[in-house]
Amino acid sequence: VLLLLDTSLSMQGEKLQRTVEAADFFLHSLQPQDHFNLALFNDSFAPLAPTPQSATTENVERALAFVKASMLGGGTDLNQALLKSIELASAFPAGEHSIVLVSDANPTLKTVSIKRIAQAFDTANESGAAQKTRLYALGIGGDTNRNLLETLTQKCKGYFAQARETEDISTQLKLVFTQIGSASIDELKF
Repeated sequence: VLLLLDTSLSMQGEKLQRTVEAADFFLHSLQPQDHFNLALFNDSFAPLAPTPQSATTENVERALAFVKASMLGGGTDLNQALLKSIELASAFPAGEHSIVLVSDANPTLKTVSIKRIAQAFDTANESGAAQKTRLYALGIGGDTNRNLLETLTQKCKGYFAQARETEDISTQLKLVFTQIGSASIDELKF
């Protein structure tokens, strides 16, 4: 699992608290045999590590410290973040490659068109790799770009959930996390 967190200025206040809560939940839900990485994005992209980390207690705590030491700033270059996260996810060992995005998904820099972002994501996700990366998204805030997140998650058989910045997000976190690794039913015939 690659955890991708939005640290742009639009995520301040309650949204930031929910984002940190989501990171804590996801990271502490991993098993020691799992592999993960974490990346923060705004107008730049900052990964925790260049390669996947095993989900040991030390690595999980280091990842949380990385999140808590980060600063909010800049706009949202969501397109760049998604493309770089697919690159990072391709370094995971064999098995399902998953990205968990926690954001309001309101792009403000460079590519802002929903259609272009979705096309770029599809193209990068189909780039000769046998295993398609699945995207799971937790939209934080009443202003979440629901249309974009639904479009992105449907195309790669992921999952989307949304929570307002002031509500308890524990149910949404559990819904998203239980979807990770679940098999999708394709071309079912009777």
